[in-house]
Amino acid sequence: MNIRKYRTGDLSRIKNPLEPIPRDYPEQEPPESDFSYTLVDNQGNPLIVGGLIPQENGVHKIWIRIDQTVKTLMLVKLLMGILLVIREEFGSPLTLEANVLCYYPAGIRFAEWFGFRETGVKEENGFEFRTYQLCLN
Repeated sequence: MNIRKYRTGDLSRIKNPLEPIPRDYPEQEPPESDFSYTLVDNQGNPLIVGGLIPQENGVHKIWIRIDQTVKTLMLVKLLMGILLVIREEFGSPLTLEANVLCYYPAGIRFAEWFGFRETGVKEENGFEFRTYQLCLN
């Protein structure tokens, strides 16, 4: 496995996402960011794609898509390492923001397990999302 910079098309190359993408969800590439990466397997197939999109006031929106084949322990280790890199890169304090589709139970559990706090619910493109924030000091 290898981590590399995100490339256009990596998002759509994850064929078995952990949570199914709604058919009518407007699939689009994430905005360009210097902080988006892809974990690929030995054949170059994306397993995890994600990154940070800087917003205003020191907030960074986090996005991620995970293939079903990724083992939980590997994912947790990888994301803990990423949090350390984020802290080093951006310093403290730093606020991460995440939007999780309301009917994605694994995404909700994961956000809450990782320490994100629910801040509300919003609608975007006809879909309802739970909004979360994590403040890193």
